[in-house]
Amino acid sequence: MNKDLVVKNIEKEFAQGEQAHKKGNEGMVRVCARRAAGVAIAYWLESHRRDGWGIDTMNQLRNLQLD
Repeated sequence: MNKDLVVKNIEKEFAQGEQAHKKGNEGMVRVCARRAAGVAIAYWLESHRRDGWGIDTMNQLRNLQLD
């Protein structure tokens, strides 16, 4: 995964989250934050392999918390 693309995708999620916040849609804000975190974790996992972390963002977040 290209670092510039990763940053662009994270910024896109942050922008969507900001728009959702302005509309009072806090659920979508959390979704955007999780998706942004998932992009960052996936990029990090490319150079820091962890067996059993899977591709699901929530599973990755839980494993990151435990790590």
